[in-house]
Amino acid sequence: MTQPRGIVLIVVLAIITVLGVLAGTFAFRMNAELAAVKASQDLQQARLAAHSGIDRLIHVLRTERTNVDKWYDNPDDFRRVPVWVEGDETLSASPWDKDAVPGVDAWRYSIVSYRDTGTSAEDVKMRYGVIDTASRINIANLANKALRAQVLSLLDQVREQVRRTNLLPEMLADSLMDWQDPDDVPISVNGAEHAWYINRHPRYRAKNRPLQSIDELLMIRGFDGLVLYGEDANRNGYLDANEDDGANEIDIFPPDNGDGELYRGLLPYITVHSWDWNTATDNKPKIPLNSVSTEMLEQAQFQYLTLEIRPEIIDFIAQARQRGYEFRSVGELLGLEVYENGKSNYSKAWREYDELIDYLNEDRKDTGEGEGEGEGEGEGEGGGGRGNENGGGGGGGRGGRNQFDDDNSDDQGNENGDGADKSNRRRQSARPDRDDRSNADEDGDAGGEPTAGNEGNDRDNDRRGNEDRQGDRGPRADGQGENRDGRRDRPRSWSDQQQDRSDRRRNRGPRDPMATSQSADEDELVGTPLPNPVTAADMIAICDRFTVETAPVIPGLINVNTASEIVLRTIPKLSPEQAAAIVAQRQQIAGDQKTSIGWLVANGALDAETFALVSNMLTTRSIQFSADVIGFADHTGTFKRFEVVVEMRGHLAQIVYFRDISSLGAGYPVWNDEQGEGLSYDGL
Repeated sequence: MTQPRGIVLIVVLAIITVLGVLAGTFAFRMNAELAAVKASQDLQQARLAAHSGIDRLIHVLRTERTNVDKWYDNPDDFRRVPVWVEGDETLSASPWDKDAVPGVDAWRYSIVSYRDTGTSAEDVKMRYGVIDTASRINIANLANKALRAQVLSLLDQVREQVRRTNLLPEMLADSLMDWQDPDDVPISVNGAEHAWYINRHPRYRAKNRPLQSIDELLMIRGFDGLVLYGEDANRNGYLDANEDDGANEIDIFPPDNGDGELYRGLLPYITVHSWDWNTATDNKPKIPLNSVSTEMLEQAQFQYLTLEIRPEIIDFIAQARQRGYEFRSVGELLGLEVYENGKSNYSKAWREYDELIDYLNEDRKDTGEGEGEGEGEGEGEGGGGRGNENGGGGGGGRGGRNQFDDDNSDDQGNENGDGADKSNRRRQSARPDRDDRSNADEDGDAGGEPTAGNEGNDRDNDRRGNEDRQGDRGPRADGQGENRDGRRDRPRSWSDQQQDRSDRRRNRGPRDPMATSQSADEDELVGTPLPNPVTAADMIAICDRFTVETAPVIPGLINVNTASEIVLRTIPKLSPEQAAAIVAQRQQIAGDQKTSIGWLVANGALDAETFALVSNMLTTRSIQFSADVIGFADHTGTFKRFEVVVEMRGHLAQIVYFRDISSLGAGYPVWNDEQGEGLSYDGL
């Protein structure tokens, strides 16, 4: 039997085909491996370039930390700095060449941030520099009443942008304090301790220690990504297209409301890394004002003071102490009049300041757990209830829960109004607001805080009483008695009532009247005041050399040279107009002339009394700096982006926070920062 012809050829062709497929697969895998190795190599190069930027930053801070112009916007040191250039590995030809050369590989770094030059999105510009954390509010030290008042003021300013009616500043501030204090007892009904967090999914416990990073806020009651980071997904401060498309949390990231304005969240205004040594700019310890004596200048260790402080100023301070005056700030030396009874012309201002701080800290209210904004007709949240003709309301409906209530809460009311009764009991256990007490006294009520339901009933009763007295059952002339459908207005919701309280806390002054006989006695000035030789020009040296603090470290001071207007407005007794004036004037003054907070009065940015009250919360320097460092290349799109916080202790630098945020995108046009559209740099 003969074998079929050509079988060998077929076998050979099959083998060749298999070998070809194997060779092609091997070649493809090798190319993929080479590409992966090249990509990994590029990432490592970008990482090393970014680390070079961190090293450069540390060098600048070691030599020029007190000169804000050297690190706030310094394109010479921080813009497109080459680390490696093909064919010129030693960078001998042009070590600071900023321009890319076509066809030449080069690795660079940039240290970037942003600044607002106006109110629109187009007014946001790049800058090449860092952020000193002292320009932000330190939320890790809320045991200080003045700092808690700052946080409440900040939350008031950003609350409207969060678009959540049940997000209360008092709840966020008190929950933040409970998270950090050492006990397990909530400081108010707005706070949250272990009992609240243990019902979360997954369960966890309150830390009861100070915050170590801003991201920890996401674990605290009331805080989430929108509150903390806002709509600024890539953290460049600019309203990008995907941050203004109206997408919500369900549709696509990032969520935004498409209103043409960028809500940046709390992140640009808060920190947990800010403290300073109680020393002068030359690192000599500051001298406590309340320990100054006339013999001080005779001591050898204080002879340097005669070069900056006139002897008559030292004598004035010593004589004021002899009269029993206790200095509360260095800033009050300007315009101070100390009388024979140890009182001064600032005594009343300080008393009002203390009462304002106490008022801002004591106005803590129930968050309305088990309450809501429903009308109370079966499905309303929390039994809001519409006042009926008999003065009822507030009972019907299911006791609703908002996103901050316990998952295992049993506060749901039945159709008989149990939810409203429990809410009433909770509110009655809280300390009522002073305005509520005064209104209750005037109306003859027993006191306590009005609920959404009974407040509506009171309004309805008052309205009906007015109508009965007027003999007019028709619509009121002002249109407030009935709505367009002929029905009575609904009672105001719990969130509206809480917003009113926030507005009162933000806008009103101290709760106790100032014109009482006791206050008049406390403010009485007896005798002749001491002649004050201090001038506004003297305050520059005085504020640098003296202090009223005895601790070696002072946390949470605000850098008046770099803080945003929003942060400055949170300082008690500093008006929005004064905050705007500070921002405007500091732009016209060189950095070496702003090394002391005394420039605020030397240049007329603040009056003497305001400066006396706010100077304890201000500084002109920082030892912690937050940097956004990007390592990138001219020839490829590979990059690495790091967020670091560098703390300078003298010339010793310590990185206290480091995070790779490359997943957020480059954020800044470091390859082409002079583009005509979008975020760009205009400082060239």
